[in-house]
Amino acid sequence: MSTQELTEPTDVATPWRTDELPRLTSDVDQALADLQEWGFCYLADALPPEQLAAVRQRLIEQARAEAEAGIGRFDTGAHPSKYEGAGINQRVGMLVNKGVEFHEVIQHPGVSTLLTALLGERYLLTSYTANITAPGCERQLLHQDQGYVSWPQPAYPIVTQVLWTLDDTTDLNGGTRIIPGSHLWTAPLRDQDHPTIPVEAPAGTAVLMDGRLWHGAGANRADHLRRVLLSNFCRVWVRQQENPFLGLAPDVEASLSPEMRRLLGFRVWGTLGGVGEPHAIVDGFATRPATFTTRLS
Repeated sequence: MSTQELTEPTDVATPWRTDELPRLTSDVDQALADLQEWGFCYLADALPPEQLAAVRQRLIEQARAEAEAGIGRFDTGAHPSKYEGAGINQRVGMLVNKGVEFHEVIQHPGVSTLLTALLGERYLLTSYTANITAPGCERQLLHQDQGYVSWPQPAYPIVTQVLWTLDDTTDLNGGTRIIPGSHLWTAPLRDQDHPTIPVEAPAGTAVLMDGRLWHGAGANRADHLRRVLLSNFCRVWVRQQENPFLGLAPDVEASLSPEMRRLLGFRVWGTLGGVGEPHAIVDGFATRPATFTTRLS
């Protein structure tokens, strides 16, 4: 097949049967099978009630404080890079800096198993943000999270997104629109009007999406906010979206657990992640050198 052709169903009016699509599951093996076949899965009860309440409250407090301090990031929801600074859709970035509650979320054992299967055991956290869509937020353009990868794309994901629902997510309140199976296409999307389905899941669900899957946040037509955490992970050799080496607050960096340091890219893997100063590698992790070897005469 030519790379100029899509492996889309010929009948795009009814491209999937609802009873075939992924459903909520606590079975990691089933979730992995759904990811491989459809490009997404729903992992049920990833955030138990007590943790869900704590994380949700931390996000509410942080978002409110950023807005009140005049540093909140807002857009229309449709195209963040174009409309940054105006709108009612609030984004909270660099969540690693903003509470240990957020650290605990992304170390979920079942999610870690799935990420390892898709990206390899050395995967990294590439960005960690929150999206708070208000009533009236516009629908986002369909896109891939690894849209920076040239076509033809490899037959495996470069990144994987984990969407953590902090509120019940429905079609009405802007649940992400996805094209099931589009992670297996051999050419890019031709038409923004292509049929999609909404992500619909109760609060506390982890929704994993293969980085090749075409998707976009839906329009919030409800009368309430929809809060989600967006943790994006990548293969160990991919440049991260958020630069943790510059973006981490010093006190947060000093308090990170070994697993969080690994996720953020501080662990040296082969020839990747070194700092050129042997004394700055401690137990396999790069640290900030106390002294630097510069030009010598």
